[in-house]
Amino acid sequence: MNPGEAVLPRRPFEKSAKASTFVGRLAAEGILAPAAAIAVIAVAVRVLFAPQLDILDDAGYLEAARRVSSGQSLDTLFPLFRLRVGMAYPLGWLMSAGLVDTMQFWFLTIGADLLALVALAAAAWIFAGTAETALCTAGLYAIYPLAIQQSAMYYPTSFQVASIAVSCALIALAERSAGSRRWSCAFGAGLSLGIGYLFKEDVAIVVPAMVLASLVARVPRIPTMAAVCAGAAVVFGGECVAYWLTTGHPLFRLTATSGLGAPVGSDLQIAEIWRWNAYLRSLLLLPVQVGILWWLAIPAAWTAWRSRRRAPGIAFAAVLFVIVMLYLQFGSGSLGSYSPLPKTPRYTALATPLLMLTVGAWLAGLFHTKRRLAIAIAIAVMIFAVPCVMYLQASAGERTRNTIAAARALGSLGPGTLYTDYYTARVLRIVSPDRDIRVWYHAKFDENRMVVLAPPQPGAYALLDRQA
Repeated sequence: MNPGEAVLPRRPFEKSAKASTFVGRLAAEGILAPAAAIAVIAVAVRVLFAPQLDILDDAGYLEAARRVSSGQSLDTLFPLFRLRVGMAYPLGWLMSAGLVDTMQFWFLTIGADLLALVALAAAAWIFAGTAETALCTAGLYAIYPLAIQQSAMYYPTSFQVASIAVSCALIALAERSAGSRRWSCAFGAGLSLGIGYLFKEDVAIVVPAMVLASLVARVPRIPTMAAVCAGAAVVFGGECVAYWLTTGHPLFRLTATSGLGAPVGSDLQIAEIWRWNAYLRSLLLLPVQVGILWWLAIPAAWTAWRSRRRAPGIAFAAVLFVIVMLYLQFGSGSLGSYSPLPKTPRYTALATPLLMLTVGAWLAGLFHTKRRLAIAIAIAVMIFAVPCVMYLQASAGERTRNTIAAARALGSLGPGTLYTDYYTARVLRIVSPDRDIRVWYHAKFDENRMVVLAPPQPGAYALLDRQA
C-alpha cells in the first residue's frame, strides 16, 4: 500500500461486487459450504415434518382460505380468522387458481420460514460485520425446534418471524447506505412490518418497540426509524381506509379482535398459559418446544449490551428483544381494559428473530475467544434440539395422520352424511367440502364430560377419533 492511500472498510454487500465474484469469495473463505449445509438441513427437516395439523386455530385459518378460494363470504367466521387477511387471501387465491390444495398450505409457511432464515443471516452479517455471525444465526434458526414445527402448521408464526427478520435486514442495510437507497430500505422495512401485521395484529407492537430500542441503543438513526414508521403507517392507513369504506369504522379490526384471547376459567388446564410464570416454565424450566436456546439469551443479551460500541446493531437487536419480551410478559390483549396475554412458546414469534440475532452474535464471538466452549455449546444446542423436534412431531403427528387417512377414506365412500367429533369435523369440512359432515359429540372441558350433540342417523357414516 502506498503512503497516504485510503483504507476503506470492507462491507458484506458492496454495491460494486458482482454476484459471481461474491460467491467466489464465499467459497474461497470457506463460507459457501457451511452455508449450503445449513440451507439443506433447514429445508430437509421442515419438509420432512410437513404438513402438521393442530385442528384448533389452524382449522379456522384454513376454513377462511377455503371460503376465499370458492368466493364465499367470511362474515360468519370468528373475527380472528375473518380479519387476519394475510392468512386467508394468499392461500385462498392460490387454491382458486389450482396451484395448491388445502393440505399444501405448508408451501407458504415453509417458504416464509426460509425467507426468515436468509433475512436473519443478512441482518446478522451486516449488523456484526462478520460471516461467522451470519452462519451461527442461520444455523441456530435452522434447527430451532419451534420454528420447524410452526413451519409445518398453518399458523401466523412463520409469517411473523419472516416480516420482522426482513425488516431487521433492511434496517441494517439502510444504516449502511446513503441517499435514496437508505430511505427505500428503511421504508421497505416498515412495509415488511405492515405486511406482518396483516397476518397477526401483534406485529404492530414491534414498530414502537423498535423506536424505543433505537433511542436506547442509539442505533438506527432517528431519520431511519422515521422512514420505518412511515412504511408501516402506509399499510396500517390503507387497512383503516378499507374498513372505513366497508364498515364505517377505521379501527374495526382492532376493536373486533380486542380481548379475544382473554383468560379462561382457572379450573381448566389451559388456564396455566395465562399465569405469570408460564414463560419461565415453557422456555427455561421445561423447554420441550424450544431447546436450550433461551438459556443462552441471558449471557448473549448482556454481552451484546457491553459490546454496544463495537457492534451497535447487535446491541439494538438485544435491547429490542428485551422490550418485546417485556410486552409479551406484561402486555394486554385488550384495548379497553387490562387482559393478560397468553404465554406459550408460539407467542414468542415476535422475539424469535431478535433472539437468533443476539445469540448468534454471542456464539460467533465465542468462536474467536473461547473456541472449545463455543463448540461445546453448539453441539449441546443440536443435541437438545433433536428430542424437542421429535416430541413436537409426536404430539401432532398422530392427529395429522388420522385426519389425512380419514379424508382419503371419505373419497372412496358413497354419498351420505358423516358424523364425527367437533374438531375432526372442522378440518374434514375443509378437505371434503362437498360432503355433509355433522358434529356427533364434543368435549366440554370445563365440566370434564362428553356431550352428544347429534346421534348418527340410520344409514349414515360415523367416525370415532380416539384422541377426541
